[in-house]
Amino acid sequence: MKMKKYLLWIIAIICVTFIATLIGCAVEHKVSIEVVPEDGGTVGGDGVYSDEEHVILDATPGEGFAFKGWEEYGEIVTTNSTYEFEIVEDRFLRAIFEEEAEVEVMDYPDEIEKWIENSRDIKLSQAREYEGTLYLLATYGRRETKGYDVEITEVIEKDEELQVKVNYMEPTEEEEIPTDPYYPYDLKTLEPVDLPVKFVTEFVPTLFGIDYIPPIVAESEDIKVFAPEPESTVSKSFQVEGIEHVFEGTVNYRIYDNEGEELESGHTGGHGYQWGYFEVDLLLPQEIEHGENFLVTLYSQCPKEGIEENVVELPLTLE
Repeated sequence: MKMKKYLLWIIAIICVTFIATLIGCAVEHKVSIEVVPEDGGTVGGDGVYSDEEHVILDATPGEGFAFKGWEEYGEIVTTNSTYEFEIVEDRFLRAIFEEEAEVEVMDYPDEIEKWIENSRDIKLSQAREYEGTLYLLATYGRRETKGYDVEITEVIEKDEELQVKVNYMEPTEEEEIPTDPYYPYDLKTLEPVDLPVKFVTEFVPTLFGIDYIPPIVAESEDIKVFAPEPESTVSKSFQVEGIEHVFEGTVNYRIYDNEGEELESGHTGGHGYQWGYFEVDLLLPQEIEHGENFLVTLYSQCPKEGIEENVVELPLTLE
């Protein structure tokens, strides 16, 4: 009996020792981070982790610095400031920061500032001469994901034209991080030359029918209206003008009375696949009397489904 108890104690001791050994030998990995340069910013997430544990590294740039990326074995593994992975081995990473370049604030004439503001919603390249200076403007439109940029990289004067090379840059999948809306653009100035300007880039719609974009008073994604302004007063005969970037350049219109009844409809042709200038000359039907409100609706039509798209509404009053 005593021998049996003794054997049980031996077995218990062996089991406890074995379990303790297993616990003591759990696989661990170390994450080490080097900050480059040392004063570039701060990081978090380094330390010792269990095998296959989820690791989150984060980097915050210091004043005057921007985060460039996480580097391992001389290669940038991600440009995101937050880097997540499951750890299966020791890792040594470098958080790379770089000094931000000083942004030179240019003082452009008010007319040019307004031109930039009018154009910023549209992906477009334009040239305009103003007060003895040639301005080259490339806009990217409204963006809500980080990583978009545009740069006028080179201007080459040839015998028959002035070639302007433009680089429209898109983010990688890792860089596609939602952000507040922004409007990338680049503007270059030159001495005027007696040559037509040709922008050399990926397919980007160009402007036809007008030299530059004036103020936009009403808009949809691919129809921009310059006149008349919504809620304004017009005469019996008036003109709607703007630019379009719709299928075959066709802008349709309808006129409704103040009770919503359709009185007239039609369309006008444009340039198709470009941002083309359009004009619609309208003569109001006799049903609309002086002082009455009415509505002009502009729209394009989807060639496949036939549904109305790019609707712009212009509520107006007959003088």
